[in-house]
Amino acid sequence: GDHRDLHSFPTRRSSDLQLLSQNPLIIIDVAHNPNAFQTFVETTSFCGYKNFKWNVIFGAMSDKDIKSMLMFIKPITEELIATSLRIDRAFKSSQVKQLAENLGFRKIKTFDYSLDAFNYCYKKNEPTIIIGSFYLAGEILPIIKNILN
Repeated sequence: GDHRDLHSFPTRRSSDLQLLSQNPLIIIDVAHNPNAFQTFVETTSFCGYKNFKWNVIFGAMSDKDIKSMLMFIKPITEELIATSLRIDRAFKSSQVKQLAENLGFRKIKTFDYSLDAFNYCYKKNEPTIIIGSFYLAGEILPIIKNILN
């Protein structure tokens, strides 16, 4: 049997995790620091997604410790999809890619726009996590609501 229960994802403040779609599985989380990333990874494991690999759409502000964030997310990442954000204070996707390569991520794709990053993942029809910043969530959420409804 499939013991994965997305409704058991905690709604507590420490993991601002939202289930956007069950098929394909799409989750968004505004985690934007290493601590929140660790909580996120633990949460997905508790819910039956241990050893489960995700496409990870990642965008973050340049004042964040993205090295630690990426280290936490690496074990559950199938492909890292780095995106730039429409805000000057954000890391460019090329910067994220370079760092991720240094950390040993195998599959990395970069996009200048979060919409393109999302469309790429959506076409793959595979489990996807959108994470790294309130700004990333703010750019993607309105788009997703349109596509999924």
